[in-house]
Parts: sequence; structure tokens; C-alpha cells
Amino acid sequence: MNIMYPIKKITPLILLLASAASLAASVVVTTSLDQPTDYFASNSTGGAGLQWRNDTINGRRDLGQSFYTDTALSLSAVTYRIVGDSSVGSGALNAAFTLSIYEVASASAVPTAGTAISAQSGTMAGLTGTSADFNKYVTFTMDAPVSLEAEKYYAAILSFDDQVANQNIVWSVSTTTAVYPDGRLVLTTDGTTFTTGNDMVFYVTAIPEPSQTAAMIGLLVVGYVVYRRKFNKRS
Repeated sequence: MNIMYPIKKITPLILLLASAASLAASVVVTTSLDQPTDYFASNSTGGAGLQWRNDTINGRRDLGQSFYTDTALSLSAVTYRIVGDSSVGSGALNAAFTLSIYEVASASAVPTAGTAISAQSGTMAGLTGTSADFNKYVTFTMDAPVSLEAEKYYAAILSFDDQVANQNIVWSVSTTTAVYPDGRLVLTTDGTTFTTGNDMVFYVTAIPEPSQTAAMIGLLVVGYVVYRRKFNKRS
């Protein structure tokens, strides 16, 4: 019986999976006038606006929201909402940005600079710079979901990669503190010192833990080995 044949067949599959995992992760941007329907933490109460920016007039302001995880999960997407009375700056329409995920100590705690557990890049898309963008939900879906532990606090923060004229988006935020009790709006103007504020309108989405996917792949590989051994015996 040739037991090496299945191994030779499986090796390319393993190498392909490893290669795919090693590719640079990216963030895909989609927009909608409808709020997400599948999420594990959110705040839908707005009423005010705060500018995410890195433009030549007002400078830099990175914005995001912290949240709590009841169970271990894989964070796959974050959605923020544009206010209903402020157009997106022209410099933001195709802007390069980074979505960084931090672990924080509590609902009101801030990140520590340089400690992001994930930083994935993307390019803005789906916006027009006109009133058609008012109240749009902008979803940032990560190519490589981020594993988060149960009963911990995390923050998802957006930053523009470069300073560009009119590079700004005004996100919807609440008018009172702690509308969402398990997190806060988080901002920084220099990437080093972080502060908190009223909650953003936000939604965070998860997918099944990577371990479940890995287990499924393992079962498929084992099943393939068993099949090939039976096939070789018949041959």
C-alpha cells in the first residue's frame, strides 16, 4: 500500500492555506442606508457629530469606539454612521486608512500607544462627498478577523494614513456619556495620547472562532487521507 500518495496530495493544500494566511490583511469598505442586522455590541443613539480627519487645515484626529465581549469571538467588521448634515470631505473619498484593534482595561479606559493587537489597512470607497452620504452606515470588514477573548474590553480605532486636504468624515455620536455602558468613544490627535468621549453610533460583528474553521479543515484532511488509503487498497 502506498501511504505516501495521500501525503503528497495534501502537502500542496497545506502550503496553499499557509500562503493565504500570510498575505497582508486588508479592510473592505461598504456603505448602506440600512443599519447592520448581525452584531454583538452596538449603540444606535446619535444626535451630534465628531470629525474623523487628517487634513491640512484642522490636523489629525483618529476616532473609534471601545466595547465589551461576553464570549470569545472573531471580530470581523466594525460599522460607524455618518451624521445627517455634513458632507464627506473630498480628500476622504479614496483615502488610505488603518483600522487598529486594541485591548483596553475597562469600559472607560484608553489604549496604550503601540499596543494594537491588529492593524489592517484599506481604502475608502462607496462615498460621494454629497448629501447622498448623509446617514450612511459605513462598514469596515477585515480580511483577517481578529480573535478576541471573552469578558474583555477592546477598541476599534480608525486613522487616516496621510495628511490630505479636506480629508474628513463626521461620524454620528451620542449627546450624553455612556449610552452604551460597556465602552466609550476613543480619540487621539497624535497617535500617542488617547482620551474618551460620548459613544459613537456603532455596530461590531463577529464570525465563528477560527478554531472551529481549523477543526473543519482538519476533518476534511483526515477524511481525504482515509479515502485515499481505501482507494489504494482497491488498486
